Amino acid sequence: MTGQWGDLGLPPGSSSFVMQAMVARHYLDGGNYPVDGAKSIAAAIVPVIERNGGTVIFNAGADEILIYHGQACGVRLENGDEIEASLVISSVGVVNTFGRFLRNYQKELGGQAKLAQVQPSSGHFCLHIGIKESAQALGLNKTNLWVSPGYNHDENAENFLSNQCNDFPVVFISFPSIKDPSWEILHPGTSTIEAITMANSSWFDKWKDLPWKRQGQEYKDYKGNISSRLLEVIYQYVPAIKGKVDYYELSTPLSTRDMANYSTGELYGIDHTTSRFQLRWLTPDTPVKKLFLTGQDILTVGVTSSLMSGLLTCSAILTEFGKRYDSREV
Repeated sequence: MTGQWGDLGLPPGSSSFVMQAMVARHYLDGGNYPVDGAKSIAAAIVPVIERNGGTVIFNAGADEILIYHGQACGVRLENGDEIEASLVISSVGVVNTFGRFLRNYQKELGGQAKLAQVQPSSGHFCLHIGIKESAQALGLNKTNLWVSPGYNHDENAENFLSNQCNDFPVVFISFPSIKDPSWEILHPGTSTIEAITMANSSWFDKWKDLPWKRQGQEYKDYKGNISSRLLEVIYQYVPAIKGKVDYYELSTPLSTRDMANYSTGELYGIDHTTSRFQLRWLTPDTPVKKLFLTGQDILTVGVTSSLMSGLLTCSAILTEFGKRYDSREV
């Protein structure tokens, strides 16, 4: 039952049993995949926002949440533009919200004390593979594979984290193109595979201050070694693709940091330890009036969790400001 521990980022001995149970239970009826990939989720949401008077801003990094007289009143972007708002909802996680966007209010909000109670989740490697042959021709199917060197998952993780030369503690192999019914229509004669395993962000300290794509040959060689090892695992369990791989590229915790703005390149925000679920401040409400949280840090990881956290956040807003906002405005 705990073989899918990678879905929450912690081996069984360190994580909440309820999280392990929920992950196993939600797969019993099979998984789901969005037609035309994950981008279709945003593509479906944006028109709804705009039809209801909202504006979606692309390629604009946020720098700070603006506070006036103890109330959130907007957001300052990295280019200096300020966007006024009657309330602010942050979905970037508690570390970014309290540690970065409210950095000028640490003393008043007790931000550092809060963040000392949580820890970032593990980083990860992800090997992205492109194949110039269809999944049907290769005889591939939709089933995810969880490959482990043994059933003692805690020992497997400890062995790898202490010595990278040891076996990967888990390798998750997924076939996204096969799950997407539109793939063969849009990209005939091709297929994709992803392989994910655990990584420690501290392994990348020597490169963390270097610009993206300019970390040097040593970093490239390191990634090449990990890529080759992951490919060997994949070939063992998916032999049909051997000799058919057209392209592959490895992402590291530095990739996650630069692309998703998680400071240590963590995969799942804050860790899903038992102590995390005892923290009463991990809710949509914050000490700042008109500032609310949503996303995986106030609930759990996963797409379903993101949807439910949004529901909880809307409920919190309507409870506090029900006379001013209705559900259509939120």
